[in-house]
Amino acid sequence: MQTWKNWILSPSIHFSLDSKKTHEHDELTLGFCVEDVGSPTVVKKVLRQCGTIVLSKVIWHTDTGKNRAGVLLLKGDEKTVLAAPKGAKNFFVLNIDPSQLGVSGASFSLGMQAAGALLADAEVFQTKPHLVFKAGLAKLSDDAKVSFLCGMLMRSASFKHLRSAPKQLSVCFSAAQVSKEILQRAFELAKSMLLTKSLVHMPANVLNPETYEKLVQSYVTELRKSHNNQVSLEVIDAKDLQKMGCGLVCAVGAGAHHPPRIFKLVYKPGKKVSKKVSLVGKGITYDTGGLDIKTGGFMRNMKKDMGGSAAAIGIFMQAVQANLDIELTCYLAVAENSVSALSMRPGDVYTARNGLTVEIDNTDAEGRLVLADALCLAAESKPDLIIDLATLTGAARTALGPNVDAMFSNSPQFATDLLMQSNETGDFVWPQPLVSSYKGLLDSSAADMVNSASSPKAGAITAALFLQKFVGQTPWIHLDTYMWCDAPHDFNHEAGGTAKCVRLVSAFLGEIDYDVSRKNWTRV
Repeated sequence: MQTWKNWILSPSIHFSLDSKKTHEHDELTLGFCVEDVGSPTVVKKVLRQCGTIVLSKVIWHTDTGKNRAGVLLLKGDEKTVLAAPKGAKNFFVLNIDPSQLGVSGASFSLGMQAAGALLADAEVFQTKPHLVFKAGLAKLSDDAKVSFLCGMLMRSASFKHLRSAPKQLSVCFSAAQVSKEILQRAFELAKSMLLTKSLVHMPANVLNPETYEKLVQSYVTELRKSHNNQVSLEVIDAKDLQKMGCGLVCAVGAGAHHPPRIFKLVYKPGKKVSKKVSLVGKGITYDTGGLDIKTGGFMRNMKKDMGGSAAAIGIFMQAVQANLDIELTCYLAVAENSVSALSMRPGDVYTARNGLTVEIDNTDAEGRLVLADALCLAAESKPDLIIDLATLTGAARTALGPNVDAMFSNSPQFATDLLMQSNETGDFVWPQPLVSSYKGLLDSSAADMVNSASSPKAGAITAALFLQKFVGQTPWIHLDTYMWCDAPHDFNHEAGGTAKCVRLVSAFLGEIDYDVSRKNWTRV
């Protein structure tokens, strides 16, 4: 019988450092073509920090049967083969379109391409490949190198490896170019992202509220051991949720075999901090739609409906590993939206943790219900910021597609900072309005509000307006995300679950500083 442990991805590339200049490795040179292509400002920034437009590797056979390494240089429709640099047995150049990526995002994409090329031609190397940064790559900042290496690690992990063991590849770096700390940071970020990606891809017969609890307990135990008990976990089960007045999450999970629950994870650094942030993740381990049942095509990938909680735990794990100077609380609202005689029905009325009553208009609008109770719990602790993450509406995907998340916020400053960080990481969000005149679409004749608007229009906005009723005056960001890759693109080399939001929110939390006197967050 398979368990969640069988579904956790791990890299098939492993890093090591060589502090001495030896000849025990096949040297792999990573470089770029130096050319100004008249790019806009962001491209010039990438060219300045990362090198130039990057290309692809080619290896072919000579008449003598020996491999000859070279560079296939692409300039428009022209193709030119250049000789490899002197002394380099294998020379790689890479290919991205940096016009839409910040330095961090471009570096991550470059790392993915480097790993893809390495893995595709692993048999070329007689010994451990030794990567040498040339040209612009040698000038990468430490943060950009972390992104580059994390991209390599992420590219080397594949869902195919769940069926057959991958070939392991060791890659060596010069200690003069890459420090042990940089390697460790890259590994920790990749570990957090791979946990998120693995969770989203797990089938619902493996991941349910009960097994999800065991998984979270296992990872918290590991974090407690490595971080001096700075992490704690409280599991609020269905009975306690009822006692606490969390009627909405209980209603959603009432029809399932495994009762709902909320996981509360807390990270407190060893020193006093002034920043307090709460994460809230939607954790619907499978969504049939309930009695308003989905049709087959729309139900097919609903194992991913816990993607918001997967992103939240990945962000939480990365914050702990990075020893961020913030107090971070993470609420995962976990339930399964199933069909049975106990399922909630259209027309039912339930009471949320904050006392507001909600009439069920559509049982397939369940995600906002579990989030609502969790948001109430988060707001009660008076954090400086709440960030919730959820695979919430199809309307957001219709508006922005699969690779851009809809962002709603009652704090313009926070929204601006997160938008800036999204442009840097390439993990894109786009601000959406909280249109107050749409609030009437949530009116109910039987309760304080309905859970689904009376109009099919502006579905992402009305869902965000619903959630806003449960955060009070607390600064708040809501990310309506997708967490799934339909077709490979810059940051995902295969279809399936993704680690979206983890790099973005982790970088956002790591690069802001709270000024208590001004009650405002500013970038460091």
